[in-house]
Amino acid sequence: MAHNHHMKQLTHALAGVTFLAVGATVLITGCGESTSDTRDGDSGRRGDATEPGTRLDMGEAATIEYATGTGVGRATVKLAAVNPGRVDDLSQLRPPPEPGQTPYYLQFEITDLGPVDAEPLEALTGMKPVDSEGEIPRRILIAGAFPRCESIAGTPFPEGTTQNTCEVYTLGDDRSLDFVRYKPPTGPYRDDPIVWQLPR
Repeated sequence: MAHNHHMKQLTHALAGVTFLAVGATVLITGCGESTSDTRDGDSGRRGDATEPGTRLDMGEAATIEYATGTGVGRATVKLAAVNPGRVDDLSQLRPPPEPGQTPYYLQFEITDLGPVDAEPLEALTGMKPVDSEGEIPRRILIAGAFPRCESIAGTPFPEGTTQNTCEVYTLGDDRSLDFVRYKPPTGPYRDDPIVWQLPR
């Protein structure tokens, strides 16, 4: 049953995602989505967990609860940095990004608080940037060596450890990133996400 629950979570998270092989590298690209989550929320905490609707600045951490295949995990997640790159950074990918698309690198710091051991990226399910048009940009996930933005997918994540990971999104040059939200497919943050405001 736990395995089936985990597969349902994974299937929901990867809905609308296309898998492409690039030599020895796997490329996953997901089309942008629309979102209307731009509401204000008061900063606060519910016990040890950050209250739904909390608004944070980049560099601030939230304590979240998230579903895993073996139970409910807890983690502290910090949006450490959002850095624009250059289209040339992704020139080795096939197909390459469309002209006029700039890559953005989202850096996260994650601390596992238990009580279950989980894959670090399970804590980031539902963590996505939102652009100036209220849409989620296209995501590119590269499994393999990519020093510009290193992912820790598949890394063991025992309780009490802290790890850093990076996610890649591409955005049209006529748009900007407004905020990053935590809105997983289930739980209290689905309807009232945590939001990290980005510097202007």
